[in-house]
Amino acid sequence: MQICTMKYGSTFNVGEHFENRTVVSITPVKCFCIPNYLLLKRNVWVLLKDQLNKHIPSTRQVFHEYINHQKWLKYRHDLQNDILAKHYIPSYNTIENLSPTVPIIFDKSNDRHF
Repeated sequence: MQICTMKYGSTFNVGEHFENRTVVSITPVKCFCIPNYLLLKRNVWVLLKDQLNKHIPSTRQVFHEYINHQKWLKYRHDLQNDILAKHYIPSYNTIENLSPTVPIIFDKSNDRHF
């Protein structure tokens, strides 16, 4: 399940809530590792951590979003089935009331030739 999308120049794993998470890239990525002391020196570390905690949802939020999505899919499926069941139009055509222009194909495989 995709939780968030990071763009060019994004940062991650600087102390934000990142438990039970995996980072997956669909395109080639170049990672630039910065030592923590450089981030602490300019007081950037706290700002980055707070920003990422707001951007990346928690495990509980992801779980609730997943449950809501599953409920929506079930509701949509049930609604589609209910609508389709109500709009059933039966066909009253039989072999006797077909027009003569409709070709009637007989199965000759069961005919016996003497």
